[in-house]
Amino acid sequence: MGDSIFGDKEHQEVAREALPILIEKAKAGETINYGTLAHQLGISAHEYPMPQMLGSIVTTLSELGEEWNEDLPRLTALVVRASNGYPSFPPGTPNEVFDAEFERIYNYPKWDAVQHTLLPDASDTEPEDETTILEKSVRRWKYIALTFALAFLISLGSVFLVWQKSPPEPSRPPFVSEMAMIPAGEFQRGSDDTEAGDDEQPVRMIYLDTFYIDRYEVTNAQYKQFVDANPLWQKDRIPSEYHDGDYLKHWEGNNYPESKENHPVVYISWYAAMAYAEWAGKRLPTEAEWEKAARGGLGEKAYPWGNSIDPSKANYSAEIEDTTSVGNYPANAYGLYDMSGNAWEWCLDLYETDFYDRSPLRNPVAGESLAEITETFRGVHSPRVLRGGYWNNPPVFVRVADRYKQYPGSTHRGSGFRCVIGSL
Repeated sequence: MGDSIFGDKEHQEVAREALPILIEKAKAGETINYGTLAHQLGISAHEYPMPQMLGSIVTTLSELGEEWNEDLPRLTALVVRASNGYPSFPPGTPNEVFDAEFERIYNYPKWDAVQHTLLPDASDTEPEDETTILEKSVRRWKYIALTFALAFLISLGSVFLVWQKSPPEPSRPPFVSEMAMIPAGEFQRGSDDTEAGDDEQPVRMIYLDTFYIDRYEVTNAQYKQFVDANPLWQKDRIPSEYHDGDYLKHWEGNNYPESKENHPVVYISWYAAMAYAEWAGKRLPTEAEWEKAARGGLGEKAYPWGNSIDPSKANYSAEIEDTTSVGNYPANAYGLYDMSGNAWEWCLDLYETDFYDRSPLRNPVAGESLAEITETFRGVHSPRVLRGGYWNNPPVFVRVADRYKQYPGSTHRGSGFRCVIGSL
């Protein structure tokens, strides 16, 4: 079938094992967190991220014959839905429309045939010679690869799902893996306004490759899924070197505060945020990625919405004296919520006061490389960066250019995070 993202035998076996799990979840109208799926398959979510696996499961569905061609968008969408939404759907998909579309295809009549064709039960088939087995294997994997190619096109905003964004319903959390694509290109990093600190200068144009970022800060409900699946990171079991004593301070054991399932998780150390991101098949954003996403394409503006502070646009200055549910304030032009205020957000790279003086102008990362940081984060001791401010900060600290130094074990009442996936 030629080269594919999961072209070698080991990777093909992984994708082959994943497909029936996703089909069963899709048929039941359920989703599966990729960290949980990876654990079930015995693989590393960091080594085999879901977008790559989806890119490999999609070539096989196309080889079932012409009769399936018109159904491929539905088949692919259902697999994507079952995999918790990887890759992300285009910016502007409201939950109610999203759910209505998938409810329509949950009962897809050919799913049993798809599963039987790809993974037939041995009791239903006659013994096959090696040539027949090879032909079927090739057909299956071409189908898988096409399914993932189609999922990739969906993630880039191709014709399948494009609707105008509406705020999430307050009675339920936003779709757990909903992400926005930030297109490749330049943006203005830093600030030279009167409130800017020395570490925000000089102002320069920075180029970043395409990346995907969570629309919402990670919530208490989402973080509970992580600690339930990873006991090492539970409140009473986390090693002392990964926090300063206040980790999940407001939780009772492994339970978040009542009625705060949709609030951003806080009292989170950098180590814990990194571990969650690894489990989810993502990573923390670099400072440059975070700032570009927060600016929403508005150039040199001070806030995600413009130059004037506005209490109707963000949770800051103790107006409410607590976090609010994510998505409670308007999104910026990229469809991202709470980029100013509500909770501080950890970034991946090292904090250096003078980094802007000497940083690369293309995909800058302070300190080690992306790979080195993500692979060895448990041994990091140097300061990191919090961005965006939190609910108690005055306006100067919720500006998009503001940088706040903090050590990775710190668990402040305002420290939360969101995740990214690099260019697919």
